[in-house]
Amino acid sequence: MHQNGQLEVLRKELGRQSRALAEVRGYLPAELAGHLSAVRINPPELLLYTDSSAWAARLRFHAPKLLATLRRAMPSLASVKVKIVQAERAMRRGGPGPALSSKAASAIREAGESIDDPELREALLRLARAGKVKGSRS
Repeated sequence: MHQNGQLEVLRKELGRQSRALAEVRGYLPAELAGHLSAVRINPPELLLYTDSSAWAARLRFHAPKLLATLRRAMPSLASVKVKIVQAERAMRRGGPGPALSSKAASAIREAGESIDDPELREALLRLARAGKVKGSRS
């Protein structure tokens, strides 16, 4: 697949994930929705990602009602799992970010530089800069 074709697939997937996140957030109390960082719908499972164990507990409390609501549109959903995003928390605390090989960082940066969509471009460039590159010294 050509690089632009791959990027278009990635762009569509990012859009789908963004819409799913917005929809799920809409079914949660505002304070809790702000701590939902990502969702992954992979029937029969819905994965919810949050930033702490405290918010994970609150999401688990809301999971049965959320599942019942979402099953109206997606009857194949059978369960909800909540996961804590450790890397995001570490980055906000100033801890080490994800380790990227220099080859991976370069490929992501090149992809970002070739994108016309400003939001996707910035997201890819930010990802390329996100963590310390394996083998680098800081």
